[in-house]
Amino acid sequence: MQCFLPAKPLSGEYKAIMDNATDGVVLIAFGSLINLAKLPPEIKSSFLNMMRQFPKILFIWRWDGPEPEDKPENLIISKWLPQFQILGHPNLRAFISHAGLNSLSEATYHGVPVILIPLFVDQDYNAYRIEATEIGIRLEMRTLNSKILITSLNQVLNNPKYSTNMKAMSALFRDRPMSPIETGVYWTEFILRHNNTRHLKPIQNLTFFQRRFFDGALILILVVSFILALLFASLFRGFPKKPYTKDSITKDGNENKKKLH
Repeated sequence: MQCFLPAKPLSGEYKAIMDNATDGVVLIAFGSLINLAKLPPEIKSSFLNMMRQFPKILFIWRWDGPEPEDKPENLIISKWLPQFQILGHPNLRAFISHAGLNSLSEATYHGVPVILIPLFVDQDYNAYRIEATEIGIRLEMRTLNSKILITSLNQVLNNPKYSTNMKAMSALFRDRPMSPIETGVYWTEFILRHNNTRHLKPIQNLTFFQRRFFDGALILILVVSFILALLFASLFRGFPKKPYTKDSITKDGNENKKKLH
């Protein structure tokens, strides 16, 4: 459950940065566990080359390491970023992320189209889902280069379908009878008010075999066995009969010479 509270407005340094970036901002952040400063040099160069192709766009990159020697003028790097607040600023135009669930939820909440580069665990599945709904673009780290990054960012910035679809998804994401925190509080109090909550755990009404899906497995085994039996029967039926090697006698007692096959 993502318990989002309304984003507090940016203040101080980042408010001034975002307010002054009238041509738009692109945020690059891969979560707290992934340090982009340790990426292979060719990958870092691809990102930097992409930034040079969009000189009017300001890039904010969560970066925990030495400043790149060839850092573009339109790049700001920082070890820590108020990501949720930055995503909520109206001048933010795109978010390049690793497809982590929290980051995707924050981007969806604020209606920001994404470019996703999944790295491990559930991130690839998340990225496929985002790509299928046309609210972002999925890339692969192993094939990543500056040309692919430039093309992808150009699509997200200039093709209105990504922004339109993500804003529609944001409206669905926010439209709920209670906020996530209120929902959590309600069900916690519900459990405390009622001693018997067995109806909330239907698995308790299943038998031992049903809980472990033994009944379904048995049906599957029977179906597979039946198919294999039909297959073997058809194979054996197609084998030629054993040829006769000597004279055979017909039922009426007459000799019938059989040829070898």
